[in-house]
Amino acid sequence: MGNRIIGVIPDFNAYSPSDKSYPIAIHLSATERINYIFLKVKSDNPQLVMEHIALVWEKLTDNALFNASFLDENLQAWYEGEIVMTTVFSTASAIAIFLSCLGLFAISLMVIELRTKEIGIRKVMGASVKSIVGMISIHFVKLVLLSLLIAVPLAWYIMQMWIENYEYRISIDPLIFLGVGAMVIAVALFTVSFHTIKAAIVNPVKSLRTE
Repeated sequence: MGNRIIGVIPDFNAYSPSDKSYPIAIHLSATERINYIFLKVKSDNPQLVMEHIALVWEKLTDNALFNASFLDENLQAWYEGEIVMTTVFSTASAIAIFLSCLGLFAISLMVIELRTKEIGIRKVMGASVKSIVGMISIHFVKLVLLSLLIAVPLAWYIMQMWIENYEYRISIDPLIFLGVGAMVIAVALFTVSFHTIKAAIVNPVKSLRTE
């Protein structure tokens, strides 16, 4: 007697979700060893369902080990490496941004001290605070743009190589890099503007007398 098909289910990943899903046949046999049992349940209390299944398992088997897990737990385990990597990269990025802001803060202070006399002369000649802030900030913006021109293509290439390892993946949206670039420029301007505005509003007479 041939096998009888009793149902068809949608494709699913039996292993890592990053791999391609291949056709799989699930069959019942009274003589072969059972390796896996898949259960689909609808319940607001999945833990209670798991406990009930464990009780039924003990009744039907002869002290066989009950080793069950939820699908979301399996997905969590499969992606544990990616989760750790994401945490490490996020922490490293936060530290790098913090150190970069400290560097910009110190460099902007040094630049302002070197150009104190120039700022005072420009103020006497009628330059506004806005124009002085823009004049000094533009130099730092140029450096940030140069760093972005180097970092963005490199980051895109590394991310592209990383997601190539996954069968199901997203496409990298260029708007992400535009948003990150705008954020980096905003952080740089905010960091530099602290000293720049402070120096620009100082009485020019005081700045020239200091020199």
